[in-house]
Amino acid sequence: MIVVLNGYPGVGKLTIGRELARLLSGRLLDIHTVYNLAFALTEFKSDAFKATVEKVEALGHELIG
Repeated sequence: MIVVLNGYPGVGKLTIGRELARLLSGRLLDIHTVYNLAFALTEFKSDAFKATVEKVEALGHELIG
């Protein structure tokens, strides 16, 4: 099962995601984790940044299986 939370910044998506992961005995792949890797490896808003974000998300979804 994959649950996607979408909303404005600062409304509690990460807090809700953490609680849902706990209640469902699941894993949380949040956008902060995805972006932190892209920030570490590339320049923000570059084509490489966008490609890195897509690759990290794809890997996460692949591993969720």
